[in-house]
Amino acid sequence: ELLNMIAGTWLVTAFMRCMGSQVGTNVCFFGRGFEYDLLQIGDQVCIGRDCDVTAHTVENMVMKMEVVRFEKGCSCMDGSSVMPGAGMEPRSTLIEHSQVLKGETVPEDSCFGGLPAKPVTGYTAPNLLPAALGRARAEVTAMEESVAPLLSVNGSWMSRW
Repeated sequence: ELLNMIAGTWLVTAFMRCMGSQVGTNVCFFGRGFEYDLLQIGDQVCIGRDCDVTAHTVENMVMKMEVVRFEKGCSCMDGSSVMPGAGMEPRSTLIEHSQVLKGETVPEDSCFGGLPAKPVTGYTAPNLLPAALGRARAEVTAMEESVAPLLSVNGSWMSRW
């Protein structure tokens, strides 16, 4: 799927903007969602792999839709879920495999976790930056290698015509 291939890149945020999302700058998005027009993401937000930011629920056979909001500098870690009508305030963190229930908010400068999410103390987030940079370098190298034959002068795709 195309979205999986561009996850975490500027292309996914450009796609989300085209689909109606409000997306700030320096956003890293690996999550999943459907109602892009109900998704509000501030500057410097990171939404991890397999995070669910779907903006709808089905209650008593009625589909209900509400905004899902991520404010500046917040981080939603891998496998977490922020339900419709819920949000994360500036610089808040939702740790792995946690869920913010409908209508609730993770307060500013706090760390929440669990099902449902509650305040967490003493949590040390793993340093994911070196691994992410290593993956990004490997992906760029693979892309360069796959494009290199097309860019070479002697084996140019244009010389075949």
